[in-house]
Amino acid sequence: MNEFPYEEIRAPDGNYFDSWGDVLAAGYPENQVWCITIGDDEDGTWFCYDSEPHFVNVIGFIATKERAYHGECYEELLINEGDR
Repeated sequence: MNEFPYEEIRAPDGNYFDSWGDVLAAGYPENQVWCITIGDDEDGTWFCYDSEPHFVNVIGFIATKERAYHGECYEELLINEGDR
C-alpha cells in the first residue's frame, strides 16, 4: 500500500471534478488525470487513486502536475478508530 504522493488539483470550487472528461476539459492531459474510488472493509475505508478510469464506487476525479505511468495506482486506508 502506497500513499498518494502527488498534490491534488481539484475543480475551481475546491471539490473533485465530476468526470474524467471534466478534467480533460480543464486542460489536463490524460496522463495527469486520476480517478478516486472508495470502498469499506473491516479495517476502515479505502481510497484508491488510479490513473485508469473506473465506473464503480467513484467519488470523483483530480489532476496532478506530475504525469502518471499507465496503470499507476495508490491506496490509502482511513482506519475506523471507533472499532478499535
